[in-house]
Amino acid sequence: MYGLDAISANNGWSIAAVGIIIVFSGLVILAFVISQLHKVLAFIENPDRFGFLSRKKSIDETKESALPVLTKKQKEPARQLCLILDTMEDHFPLPKLIRMAEVSGLDQPYENLNNLLDTGIIEPDSDGFFLLNKDRFKKMVS
Repeated sequence: MYGLDAISANNGWSIAAVGIIIVFSGLVILAFVISQLHKVLAFIENPDRFGFLSRKKSIDETKESALPVLTKKQKEPARQLCLILDTMEDHFPLPKLIRMAEVSGLDQPYENLNNLLDTGIIEPDSDGFFLLNKDRFKKMVS
């Protein structure tokens, strides 16, 4: 017996189908592994980025390291804004501070106020007002 009769008699069609399924499954798994390989390589290259194997930083260390630093050009307007804040109450609204800065003739009051907010020199309180963090001001500006 030869040809197609021999294949049918010895379960050749089912063996061929199983072989095709095995090869196709192997190709699908290989394609998935290759598509995710960049994540594995990124983890090997920099495991701290993923966070679960690195040392845990405290919240204060994270906040302190994430704050931007004022340049020399930004320190003078920051000093002027803090002088304006000395004439106001401890808890103040931002629109009032901006109005006072514009009346005082401060250049670019919005940008300078944003710098103080980004650096944490001016912090929000729980009532919707803001307050001056004098310790941070002394450390970053003086």
